Amino acid sequence: FCSAATARRPSCKAIYFGTGAVASQTNLAQLRRTRDFNERFGTSLSPALHDEDTGPSMADHLVVIGDDWVVGTYAGFSAADLTVCPNPVVEGVVSTIDQKDFAVAGKHFLWMAAYGGLRRRLDVVLEAFHDIPDVSLWICGGVHHEKEFFSLMRSRFLSARNINYLGWVDVASDQYR
Repeated sequence: FCSAATARRPSCKAIYFGTGAVASQTNLAQLRRTRDFNERFGTSLSPALHDEDTGPSMADHLVVIGDDWVVGTYAGFSAADLTVCPNPVVEGVVSTIDQKDFAVAGKHFLWMAAYGGLRRRLDVVLEAFHDIPDVSLWICGGVHHEKEFFSLMRSRFLSARNINYLGWVDVASDQYR
């Protein structure tokens, strides 16, 4: 975004699309979670930090997906006009709620994120489910990108029969349904 905004013609507007909090806020949360994790597990995991992003300050308009807190993180970085979008719904997702057996489903839980397993407290979720063997946890997402964290979690928790790591799953797929 930054290189395109710098090279644009003067008549072009630069529109920044933010899909979460600004990097400095995400990094602060990641630093805190990494410190807490290292203290709890006696490890020396390195925080997976985002590059600082000057894009919001270069934008003529911001389009941000998120709640009031996420939107508020942009206030100190840009005076540009802002449009807030709700989290999108994926077209083509077919609901199976009418056929759902809630007695069975009530013992199955889903943790899903594109990235950020440590920041999103997957370790705490894994600890909890590890100690409750009569319920199942299904983990969907790209947490394998955090190699150190994922390796530690795999060795400690993913051997439990009730914890299932599926990796990235398309929400429009039969596997997800």
